Amino acid sequence: MSDSRLPKYLYHGTSAQHLDDILAHGIKPRSSSSGNWSENPSIEQAVYLTWAHHLRYATTAVGDTNHQGLIIRIDTSHLDTGFIIPDEDAISQSYQLSGFGDQMSQSMAKMTAVARMCDEAVWGSSLETIGNVGYIGVIPVDAIVDFFLLDWSALPKWWAFIADTSASILSTITMGREYSQRTEYLLGIRDELEDIYAIVRKGHSSMLPPFDPTPERGGVTRYTPDTYEHATKE
Repeated sequence: MSDSRLPKYLYHGTSAQHLDDILAHGIKPRSSSSGNWSENPSIEQAVYLTWAHHLRYATTAVGDTNHQGLIIRIDTSHLDTGFIIPDEDAISQSYQLSGFGDQMSQSMAKMTAVARMCDEAVWGSSLETIGNVGYIGVIPVDAIVDFFLLDWSALPKWWAFIADTSASILSTITMGREYSQRTEYLLGIRDELEDIYAIVRKGHSSMLPPFDPTPERGGVTRYTPDTYEHATKE
């Protein structure tokens, strides 16, 4: 179901240990997890999608294991917008930034629940401000455009810059576009980088490194569900 407020693609970052199950059954909601705010744990029935922080989430999902990272690109036209919810961290951080957080901390979970039941513009705001939304239920296999396996040892050194993000409203507003395009470049989705901060660089050229539109990249293998099935049968 298309919606003009949704980008054409959203991403899901996780560990490659889940790949076979995902290709067989779709992306299932997490069994249990917590958000960045203890009063607002991530709900168990949701799969979380992002346009900005997918590399961070793949890194977090792998943790200190030896698994490869996995980033999945989702065609949002296959999603039912009636099942999209705002990210609870976007709601709670908005309250904090508005100055009401300390006064309302006891009822934060209740406010999150109310916001989730409000007009769908709430999830649109979540997507815009923090770069994330949740999707209630399983994301079907036919929504998967392609996916990317990350070999941590072979990634260029600069990848840590876009993986070590706070996934906060502030970081998304100020650096979200940079995170997004550098991740797309790393994955091979785009051929070169755009100098998003060209104006700032022009005024502070002595303080900033020169811009490189095509930095080194590697350590990423791209598959579609069909090409992966073919490769694993060989």
